[in-house]
Amino acid sequence: MPLVSVAQDVASSAEQREPEVTLEPHLHTDGDRIFWAKPGLEPLFFPPGSRTAEQEPGFGDLILEDLEGQLPGYRHHELRANYARLISEIRAGNPVCGILHRTPRREGFIAFSNTLAFPPSYKLYVKAGNRQVFENIAGWEEGAVAFADVLQSKRGLRMAHTASHSYGKALDEVLARYHSHLDLVRGYAGQKSLVKMLLAGRVDVIIEFPWVVNHHLESLGISSDELHSMTLTEAPAYEPAYIGCPKNDWGLHLIDHLNQIEPPLHERMKNYIEIWLKPDEVEDYRAAFEAYFGATPTDPTPAEESVPE
Repeated sequence: MPLVSVAQDVASSAEQREPEVTLEPHLHTDGDRIFWAKPGLEPLFFPPGSRTAEQEPGFGDLILEDLEGQLPGYRHHELRANYARLISEIRAGNPVCGILHRTPRREGFIAFSNTLAFPPSYKLYVKAGNRQVFENIAGWEEGAVAFADVLQSKRGLRMAHTASHSYGKALDEVLARYHSHLDLVRGYAGQKSLVKMLLAGRVDVIIEFPWVVNHHLESLGISSDELHSMTLTEAPAYEPAYIGCPKNDWGLHLIDHLNQIEPPLHERMKNYIEIWLKPDEVEDYRAAFEAYFGATPTDPTPAEESVPE
């Protein structure tokens, strides 16, 4: 079934789901309820009312809808929460799960599923019209760029940054080491505001996920050619994502259930992100997916057809 059909089915079935429920710290609920955390990171998830009729659902929405179809014995709820709240709820042992990256620190209190998705990781973005200027000050021409080298070679680069946002251990360490070389411009209205600041020339660079930048350029009606991206040596080109749940009996049981789903999670979810990638990025993604998992993405299986009889 074409992806657009899957998206339409997901959008219609979402209307029949239970209303959102807000948990309080240490609230205990029946073991048959799951609270799926949905941070407001577009286009992973769209906050209520923010998606136009023409836009596809977020690929995180598609993933969780698929998983819900595989867990008919549970009652499913949405929890609108940022990542700090999501981690806090899981650490408290509440029946909350979400799509997360895996880190050694998180493994101490989060049970992770097998690999769920393999999205492109962070890239460095500059305004296409300023590319030559950036090449002159950063010493970059083609290929991957080391952000540490960029900051060593040029002081005063203006970078849009969301307050308290983490880019992963390696990039965070570079930012901490060379923070005095940067003019950090804080953005508090989400990733879209960072993209707009770069387009307006208020900053020189941003670091962001390609699928996030592509979405916001589309929503602004601006060609993707307006920005130029560079791969960062401090960030993996692709970074596996997982379902994370509390590391208690409830969470471990749910993760075990998820890991037994056939086809495997990564195989079921492999196409959902492609809506938000440019054609050349789709080609690169498929090649990377095949190298990592040994299979090339094809049309996804609709969640409605994969529910056990």
